[in-house]
Amino acid sequence: RAIWLGKPLIQASVHGATLVAQVRCFSNRDGQGACPVCSFSEVEWNHLNLQTRFNCDGPPTGKAAAQITKEPTMSTSFLCSTAADLALVQILRHVLGLGAPVMDTMLEYCGYTHQTVVSPLVRNPECRCDHTTYERAPCPRPIPDCTLRQFATLAGFDGEELLSFRVDDMTYAELGACGCGGGRPLRRFVADGAHVGRCRSCGAPVFPRPSDSHRPVPRSVVADVLDRPLRDLGAGAAQWLAVRCGDRAVLFIGPENGQKGA
Repeated sequence: RAIWLGKPLIQASVHGATLVAQVRCFSNRDGQGACPVCSFSEVEWNHLNLQTRFNCDGPPTGKAAAQITKEPTMSTSFLCSTAADLALVQILRHVLGLGAPVMDTMLEYCGYTHQTVVSPLVRNPECRCDHTTYERAPCPRPIPDCTLRQFATLAGFDGEELLSFRVDDMTYAELGACGCGGGRPLRRFVADGAHVGRCRSCGAPVFPRPSDSHRPVPRSVVADVLDRPLRDLGAGAAQWLAVRCGDRAVLFIGPENGQKGA
């Protein structure tokens, strides 16, 4: 999200076994720089996919240990505080413009040698993360009162077919499923974990069917509801919307969230 919004990101981490504290500063100016995922190895991807939590309290115990993979960091409290202190130093240097620029650099301190090394951060062209920086555009009315077609036009994509829409943190559900089995037409946006009412036959809640849910949603999927207000499509609480076509994306934030209408 920092890349999408063009906001700087500063990340601090430790490697306890080698007494290393590390601070990486990502500028995210235009999406062409590095991101945290650019340097991921297969081991790190495996930890991400397993939702591994590196625990500072030692080896996991009890029932909670069986719910999610945990590994001790093998770190010490002073190393963690050192990483936090170095991160604050980098923030102050960046904000106050002190010394050499800190953005798109990695600062490493090694407790064994008391040496500090600064090296550049470079984008990995094979990075699996989306590096698109979204353009900002004003929204004339609250997001739920507008239609998807209006957003496409405001973004300059009028007439384009290869569009996709992302409405807040909501999923567009074509079909739902309940205890009866099969699929029930929904064609609406649904918040994560929410259901869209109960089935009149079995009384069970109707949830979006994963195989027929989209986030973001292609224009071709919502072609029949392009001219309906988002409020009528279940997105009455939406606060932002993004429209994407190829390598260009435009972000709309409603006037009630600080963006003035055009």
